[in-house]
Amino acid sequence: MKLALRAPSRKSDSPEVVETMAKWLHELDAWELAITLTIKRHDHRGRPVSQQVVNKTVRHFVNTLNQGCFGRSKADKGFAVGFAAAYGWGIYDDHPHVHISLTAPKHISIEMFCDLIDKASKACHWIDKHRKIERYRDIGWTRYLVHHGTDQVLVELVRPSHPA
Repeated sequence: MKLALRAPSRKSDSPEVVETMAKWLHELDAWELAITLTIKRHDHRGRPVSQQVVNKTVRHFVNTLNQGCFGRSKADKGFAVGFAAAYGWGIYDDHPHVHISLTAPKHISIEMFCDLIDKASKACHWIDKHRKIERYRDIGWTRYLVHHGTDQVLVELVRPSHPA
């Protein structure tokens, strides 16, 4: 079922546009983790999830993660993990998910950061149980992140880590 709130994917983006965005994202920060979060498909009434819900869920996730890493006071002052995300709907347009690149703060170990990611995802109602966390290896992940279409990169949430 297609949703009116969903922006159409631009899978017809030229390879040059996709490569430019992938390179920009790759060079934005020293990414450490590549994660995929699935989003619940339906609300409690059985209605399909909307793009707006996905966007709000990702924003809530990154805000919760920043507060877990830095505390509320520093997060409110702009301290943040490096973050880049793109959403997708799956091959049959019924599997909402988000691909994310993250940079851990210098004062937190990767293991502790993974625990904070898990805690932040559990704090978000719309994030489903399936979560996949891997080490970021190369620009191939950012290419994968934008393969759904450059319009599905959540540009307003993309940021390098602060403090760097």
